[in-house]
Amino acid sequence: MFFKLLKIYLKDFSLDRLLSINGSKAKKIALYGVIIYALIVVLGSFGFMFFNLADMLNQMNQMQVLIGMIAAYSLIMPIIMTLLRASGTIFFYKDYDIVAPLPIKPRVIFTAKLTVMYIWMYLLSFIFVLPILFSYFYFAGFSIVTLLIYIALSFVFPIVPIVVMSFLSLAIGYIATKFSFGKLLQIILLFAVFFGIMVLQFTMSSTSINPNGQIDLFEGIAKYYPPITWYQEAMGGHEIIPFLYILLSHITLLILFIFGVEKLSTKINQSGVQKHRSKKIKTTKISKRSVLVILIKKEFNKFFSIPIYALNAGFGLVLLLILSIATFFVNDIDSILQMLELANFEPFMAISIIIGFVIALAYTPAITLSLEGKNFWIIKSLPIKADRVMLSKILFNIVIALPVILVSLVLFMVSLEIPVLTTLILMLASTTLLILVSYINAVVNLYFPKFDFKNEVEIVKQSLSAIIGMLLGLTAVLINGGIFYLLFDHFSTDIILLCLSLVNVCLIIPFYVIIKTKSESIFYKL
Repeated sequence: MFFKLLKIYLKDFSLDRLLSINGSKAKKIALYGVIIYALIVVLGSFGFMFFNLADMLNQMNQMQVLIGMIAAYSLIMPIIMTLLRASGTIFFYKDYDIVAPLPIKPRVIFTAKLTVMYIWMYLLSFIFVLPILFSYFYFAGFSIVTLLIYIALSFVFPIVPIVVMSFLSLAIGYIATKFSFGKLLQIILLFAVFFGIMVLQFTMSSTSINPNGQIDLFEGIAKYYPPITWYQEAMGGHEIIPFLYILLSHITLLILFIFGVEKLSTKINQSGVQKHRSKKIKTTKISKRSVLVILIKKEFNKFFSIPIYALNAGFGLVLLLILSIATFFVNDIDSILQMLELANFEPFMAISIIIGFVIALAYTPAITLSLEGKNFWIIKSLPIKADRVMLSKILFNIVIALPVILVSLVLFMVSLEIPVLTTLILMLASTTLLILVSYINAVVNLYFPKFDFKNEVEIVKQSLSAIIGMLLGLTAVLINGGIFYLLFDHFSTDIILLCLSLVNVCLIIPFYVIIKTKSESIFYKL
């Protein structure tokens, strides 16, 4: 029964369902090609970074540090995915009313759901670690024994973060249903986890920093988390005792988790969790607002009700704001640029690049239509034009991103003594680029919506519109960067930025026309 149930659950994770890839064979091939291209770009850049670091560590005879990185990075994806998926997969899952009456033991249901979550995280983690693993085998030499040890360890090593993050996800999920600030707490926690991972990644992977810093870092991590040391000794030295330590301790923990939490999961889903509600009598002032304002307000409510959505849309913006504030307290701006792998650029150019990538990451119009889900019929039934609905989603992205970008530019202007005129023109170029990317993403989601999702993570992180939207957003940034590079030797920076603003306005026009003329007919077909 376990394997039958597992087979059913695994169907929900097929690429066709997750990405809503349908239509002609040629269309599927083209879309798969886009996905493969995205993977090659990401893994290629990630692999290049670690390949250089592995070369430096090999010259220092410190390859065990790279093994420590393999161990550490294999924990990152389980931490993130468990925190996002545990509440909704093994706790508070929506299909409990369907599976509970079936003649299946609760433990089997719980184990099947946990296994599916584990398989999905393992595959993503393997893709994440693959460039580091390749770098290690390239310099240390390939060994079938080492590979087999890695395979065995990689299956059990994520168990600790899965267990810890499952309980944390349960606690946050429980608080979110009991108190009004629960969603906000979940958003804050996600930001804290991601910023911690980002800082750790920069510290570990910055190849321009002395590798001795990497060695000291991992010695510190291993001091507080011994399995890292066991992992290094087992994989690097083929030592059997550390290998058994990891296997026995992690498998025992997994068994205890299944038998201990299975009943808790069943109890939670049987009893249900009632939301805490309080009623306050207060006077209400009736005001008249435009349809567009109401729709934008609706987008804000959705934004703060879906933590993973807020994280994805806000992470780059928050990072930009923190970076702009940090320039007031860091005497040597080159140290920050070095950490961000932008040491070869002038501060103004580096800031322009950072803002461009932040804008590319602000792809909310590529997913907001999909997030309507089963309620999309309500939108269709309202006496509101489809182009107005799409415009509200575009304006929402501009409203949340533009103020942060403008404030950050003012802070950069003061801290780095950038000329006022240059800053104003950069503000204009950034605004037009943001509008362009917002319209591009809206068109992408209009043509590639996905309403049949079971978890918002599928839309925000895995949907086809999110992938294409991000790639096209990056393409728009690269076009701006390419034009800047071609004109740099012939015109002043201010003139080039004005030209880029004009180019962006011209590129906006066709996407504006599509939203204006095609939205109604496409809405009718959806």
